[in-house]
Amino acid sequence: LTFSTKNRGWETLKPEILPNHLLIPAGECHKILIKYKMSENIAYGGYEECEIRASWQKGSRLIKLVTGKKMMHPFLLVDKIELDNVRNKIWEGWRNKTFLYWKKIIDEWQVPDIAVNKDYLFISKNANMMRGSAILYALTGKEEYAEKVIDLLKKTIDPQKGYLHLPKFTSQELVHEGGCFANIALSYDLVFNHPLLSEKDHSMIRTVLEKFMQLIDVSLKKGEISNWTLYEATGALYCAAVLEDRVKMDRFLNGIGGIKEHLSKGILSDGWWYEASVGYNLLCASLFSE
Repeated sequence: LTFSTKNRGWETLKPEILPNHLLIPAGECHKILIKYKMSENIAYGGYEECEIRASWQKGSRLIKLVTGKKMMHPFLLVDKIELDNVRNKIWEGWRNKTFLYWKKIIDEWQVPDIAVNKDYLFISKNANMMRGSAILYALTGKEEYAEKVIDLLKKTIDPQKGYLHLPKFTSQELVHEGGCFANIALSYDLVFNHPLLSEKDHSMIRTVLEKFMQLIDVSLKKGEISNWTLYEATGALYCAAVLEDRVKMDRFLNGIGGIKEHLSKGILSDGWWYEASVGYNLLCASLFSE
């Protein structure tokens, strides 16, 4: 076996393949290492695709790799600069009233335990409360808000009682799972660097988000176009984005039943349908704009 890269001349990243040739006896399996040195010329969140060809006497196979530069958390809902801008505006006028309104709600919210003898983990509103608590932590830096977010995250990823044991976060339908997991991803992004999250926690969160994306991938392959499936695809897209998984981001944007397909096939010459509901139409408009 020999390994080579397909170069077009504009690449910034240069893969190193170790070893670049192998002699493998029949029936055996060997590993190779592909190394990249990230370039300063790649922006945070930027990426390159690379094609590596494995060739042998009677044929070849092409392997496609996507390599990206890690983002600095938070980045999904807002970044540090945007947070600073919002923080400077919330202490007066209507902004302060809105801030105090949500602060009161989140202060009164208690993180629940996993539901007992139910076919779900939590009542749906808890994902909204988690998002609110994460935003308050990002704005105020108060630990009590981060602790609430991380408490719910850790209960969700509990290997014995959490999502991997019962893959249904919400008390409602799959469409609401999409909304809940969008909020989970956004909240995770805002507390990503908190010391209460261990490497094991990060690994388990990734596993749970990937499990959810697998379920949505199967659901979307039915090819249906609706406000429900758009919400499901959006939740999966946020999960892929917070994990910086470019392959899965592309799947939920451009794949079967993805957001691009909803935009191109779901909008008719006289608008869109979405059960003739003003609320659902506004929901979909907001999801498309995000």
